[in-house]
Amino acid sequence: MYFDSALKKLYVAHMDVNSITTQCLFFVALYFAFLRRPLQAWEYISAAASKCLLLLSYSPRDSTSEDQERIRRIFWSCYILESDYLAELSNLPLSGIARIESSVPLPGAGYSTHSTAHEEEQSSLYFLACISMRRLLNRVHQLLYARGTGASLDDKRFPGIVKELDHQLDEWRSVLPEAFAFEVEWPQPMAEHKITGVKTEHGGFLRQRYLTCRSVIYRPYLMWMLSSSNAGSSPGTSQSATIGGFSGAQGPMASVPASSTAVGMNSTTAPSSMNIKLADHEVLANCKACLDACLLHILNLRGFSQTVLVDTWICSLSMAGAMLVLLAACRIPSLKSLIGPEILQAGSHLRELLVGWQKVQGEPNSPSVDQSVHIIQEAERFIRKVYTGGEGKGEGRIEE
Repeated sequence: MYFDSALKKLYVAHMDVNSITTQCLFFVALYFAFLRRPLQAWEYISAAASKCLLLLSYSPRDSTSEDQERIRRIFWSCYILESDYLAELSNLPLSGIARIESSVPLPGAGYSTHSTAHEEEQSSLYFLACISMRRLLNRVHQLLYARGTGASLDDKRFPGIVKELDHQLDEWRSVLPEAFAFEVEWPQPMAEHKITGVKTEHGGFLRQRYLTCRSVIYRPYLMWMLSSSNAGSSPGTSQSATIGGFSGAQGPMASVPASSTAVGMNSTTAPSSMNIKLADHEVLANCKACLDACLLHILNLRGFSQTVLVDTWICSLSMAGAMLVLLAACRIPSLKSLIGPEILQAGSHLRELLVGWQKVQGEPNSPSVDQSVHIIQEAERFIRKVYTGGEGKGEGRIEE
């Protein structure tokens, strides 16, 4: 009711160009994101981003330092959300903010957001950590999965790129403030929905971003193994193209926010002869890094504020993609042996969270989230069939 009344007066924000009207449009985008209405959220993200570009290029004479800081913060918030939505809807029209992100100052001090100076400082540091991770995710997708130039299907190129990107990811984690530091661990069965291995909820959310990025970085090895293991076809064809083109590296297969991220994964670069000059154990170790990150990403998911209030739609598609990645891997004996028994907990854990969040957010349900829950349920059914009888019976059987 209140939001409907606000929408009737929203033309005022569209008619003027200043930091307050820009903030108003951004808040509308956030509310549509909470309602799991991605196209409407995108429309207002684009509107807010356009005003940011105008105000950054032509700052009003009476603009205060507070106005300028507000616009910078809205700019970077739009940058993160635009990248996240492009992860799932790669054909959306770009606002243009990604072209100038390297020239826009990062958020600074002197902007009142909390009641104490310490809380303001921690909030700003968390915001900077989210921005730097989003930039790294975009870099990963550009280098590995950009249409026509991505290296994910070129085994002569991607090993070196993967190594460098993994180093950058570890560097990002090493400089996190102590309050946001996290452990990468398998949740205990009795933990239920408690957040473990972190000091704050913000650290838990950043861990999810870290795991998303790690799974996408190592995915070229998994794609290579899936292709090479496809019976009756040459390593250079078939499943690598299928996995790569499922819905883009920033679609459900990206586990990203993200997911994940900002060009599609369906690269037009043809796979090479698949003669990676690495020992088999090293390839399998890198596949395990990808699979562990996918599974940890699922099992460490909790009702983080940002996930429930903003990212539910994005998260549902990302998690459905992660389940499909695990399903594809568990059908290959050499990969199945790399996946632990925790995989049998993944589907029920995700369905419980997503169904619960939809109840909190109210009617009507999002068709996309409902479809993701269905995909997760079906993937879980096939995974259980593989591990507890049926396909692959007797090969790496996991007891519940």
